[in-house]
Parts: sequence; C-alpha cells; structure tokens
Amino acid sequence: MKIFLFRLVALMAVLMLPVALVGQVESGSIVGTVKDATGAVIAGATITVRNVSTGAQRTAQSGGVGQYNITGLPVGTYEIIVTSGNFAAYKTNAEVTVGGVATADAQLATGQASTTVEVVAGAGGTEVNTQTQELSQLVNTQQMSELPSLTRNPYDFVAISGNVSSGDRTATGGDQNTTGRGVGYAINGQRTSGTEVLLDGVENMDLFTATTGEQVPLDSVQEYRVVTNNFDAQYGRAAGGVVNVTTKSGTNNFHGSAWEFNRLAAYTANTYNNDSQNAFFRDTGGTGPLAAPKGGYARNQFGFIVGGPILKD
Repeated sequence: MKIFLFRLVALMAVLMLPVALVGQVESGSIVGTVKDATGAVIAGATITVRNVSTGAQRTAQSGGVGQYNITGLPVGTYEIIVTSGNFAAYKTNAEVTVGGVATADAQLATGQASTTVEVVAGAGGTEVNTQTQELSQLVNTQQMSELPSLTRNPYDFVAISGNVSSGDRTATGGDQNTTGRGVGYAINGQRTSGTEVLLDGVENMDLFTATTGEQVPLDSVQEYRVVTNNFDAQYGRAAGGVVNVTTKSGTNNFHGSAWEFNRLAAYTANTYNNDSQNAFFRDTGGTGPLAAPKGGYARNQFGFIVGGPILKD
C-alpha cells in the first residue's frame, strides 16, 4: 500500500511538472487573425515569424477561424510573413516585449503567389494591450539610458509607473515602506515586500528578507515590465505588483558602446536648509565664509558593453 501511494504521488508530481512550465513570463507572444480582402477568415494559412536580430524562426498555422497564437518569443523585433495558397504573401513587422502580446492581423490579397504585400508600421508609439486585462508599464532601453539615475540601478525607473509610491511618511515621521525591500517601491498601496521581482522568468527574491536576490547592471537590462493590476496567476506570489526584467541577448552582429557619466558639485544647487542658514547668516551681519557652504562632489563612472554571436542563427 505504501509503495502504491508513493508511486501515485510521484506520478502526480510528474504530471503537474509541465503545468508549472507553461507560464513563460520572460518572453512575449504574437497573435492575430488571417482574413482575405472580403473579411472572410482563412484557415490553414502559414505564419512565419523571424527574429530580426538573431535570425531565429518559428512557424504556425492559422486555425479554423483564421486565428493564430505564437508564444514563447524572446524580446525583439520580428518579421512576420503570412502565406496561403494563391494569395499574395503578406509581410509586416511586430515588436515583442517582455510579458507582452503583440497583435498582427493579416489581410491577404488575391494575386500572384510570388507577389508580396508589405505593411510598414510607424516607428515609436505607445503599446496598447488589446488581448488581456493586465495593467502595466514597459520600461525600455531608451528610457533607462536617457533618464537620470544616481545609483545606476535599473529598478529606479519603477517610479515612472502608475500606482507606485517610494514610501509614505507616517504621523511619527517614519517611512513605513522605504525599508529596502522588494525594489524599494510600494505598488497599489501594498508593502514593498509584496512586490514580486522576476529576472529572465525566474524569481529574483530573497524570500527571507524580501529583498532583491541578484543585482543586475543597468546596461545588461533589455527592458522590464511593471505589472500593477490584473496580472495572471503565472506570475506567482505578488500582493502589490510584479517587476518582470529581461536581460540583453546576443545578436548575429558584433556591437558595443562605451560611456562616461559625470556628476560635479558645480552642476548642483545647495540644499534648502543650507540656503536658509546662509540667508540668516547674511541677514544678521555675518561676514566671512558662509555658514553652510555647498559641499564638493565629483563622480565619474566609466563603462563599456560588447555583444555578439556565439553561434549565428
């Protein structure tokens, strides 16, 4: 009997294991519907998506109502080609973001099979989620490189999301949330320890102290998504929100950059309290050096980043 129960428990564990692997939060998806010029759906169309940077390629077939859903795609720009019978091939691009769902509907035109209809999307713009009820904010590479960060900490930019607070001061003067837990921000009014932090799809939390487990350099981060509401069960523990980080990957081309961040006291102002002391010093007839001069400060941060293929395609 004990052997039977042991085998039963082991079998249940094996059967449940693939379920835990379904949620691929570090990647994104491309979904859409294939139709003809009259609006009728096309079943059995071939949809091919190719990562522009790496050349990795995936193929799927549209379903009975023309729908397709290609999941588990690494972050990046994808070229999409849709073909079916004697219809002209349809070609467009889509941007896949971490934890995001990109919609690319295709309308095939009648014509020669060798003809390709290419649709070019405009650059930039705001990502609009039309597939789920999730509320989130994407922090991309450009924002991380151009927005100021004294600590060069990628989690500094969680602050640009909605429903986020860096700490609420209590009546006794204490900050109940600024304890260094989570990513240092409270989401949806919950404690900072109620934030789930993911790094490339893996939980990046010290569950004992509720602090970030592995600190990552700002320049190694591709982008991250701050999910503040209506997030799926695939994200796991989270009372307040989810910070889902994905790091940069190699491409088919070698690339790199070098940088310096400079911070000097000459570029900054004195503090409000120091200015008040200095004003009082002058108003009361003080002479000589100021009572609270601006402190001296000089900081130079140098760095570089290099990337490229280990094996092409």
